Amino acid sequence: WRIVLPFIVSTVLMGYDAHSRVRRVVGGSPADLPPLDDPAVYLRFGGRAARVHGVREFPHYVFKGIRYAHPPIGKERFLRPRQFFLSGDVNATVYPPPCIQPVQGQKDETIGEEDCLFLNVFTPDLPLGTEGLPVVVWIHGGGFRYGSASQYGVKHLVGKRLVVVAIQYRLGTLGFLGTGTRELPGNAALWDMVLAIQMGPKPHWVFWWKSLSNYCDGTRDRC
Repeated sequence: WRIVLPFIVSTVLMGYDAHSRVRRVVGGSPADLPPLDDPAVYLRFGGRAARVHGVREFPHYVFKGIRYAHPPIGKERFLRPRQFFLSGDVNATVYPPPCIQPVQGQKDETIGEEDCLFLNVFTPDLPLGTEGLPVVVWIHGGGFRYGSASQYGVKHLVGKRLVVVAIQYRLGTLGFLGTGTRELPGNAALWDMVLAIQMGPKPHWVFWWKSLSNYCDGTRDRC
């Protein structure tokens, strides 16, 4: 025992010391949590695939400036909107410019752009293949002359477990001038709204929207 005991003690101490070193190296001080990844949603429709990159604005996710129609410019300035299908990598991290409108209180000044047919999607969760959430489509006010899809916050709605889709549409003359002719059919803004929320043929974002929500107003398949 006189010979064996020192060996046992030495072995135990060496093991303890090694274990302590391992703990110091592996454990150390508690590390900061890694930053939350920005969200991305994958879409596939009509032979096209898209990956839409959004942002996380705690406590919800936002997909900003998703195009739903081709730019209403040039020969298409006063025509009904043409549906746009997303493909490839889509940057949905920046709010879109508003549609052209006068600056309130300034006679000869305007803000915005003609290429403005975008929408924003705010959601408390990302699609997980489970039952979805109710959806609210918000059409901004402003007397059909002012406003945008990005002018108001929606945290109070998203906080109630709602998906909020805010859409933009042409304003003023560009949205409502009409002569009843082929070149100027009129009420283009109303057709912008119809295209943004219509059921079919569905643009990519509608499929994604339905993956977030399988029902609207408590009724399935009515989004």
